[in-house]
Amino acid sequence: MVAGFIVFWPLGLAMLLYKKLRRQGVERPAALRFGPLSRDTGNVAFEAYKADELRRLEEERRQLAAEQGAFEDFLYDLKRAKDREEFDAFIARRAARRSDG
Repeated sequence: MVAGFIVFWPLGLAMLLYKKLRRQGVERPAALRFGPLSRDTGNVAFEAYKADELRRLEEERRQLAAEQGAFEDFLYDLKRAKDREEFDAFIARRAARRSDG
């Protein structure tokens, strides 16, 4: 497998997937599993519940991402105001030195 990655990386990746699928007892590549939530239980009511919960969680994730963006904008505005204040103080000190000298 390591040699497959060294010689041609897709070959190494294919070998890695084959070993993983074989260890899980999956015989067909079409039955790839990408986590415990991707498996179908066969229970229609539970699958509907799971789909609703996943939609709800995705909406919460989107809202959290929006809140994070708003907070980052707030922090940027704070930094910009502080930078402006420091710059204005620098210009005032520089102007005061010029008027003294």
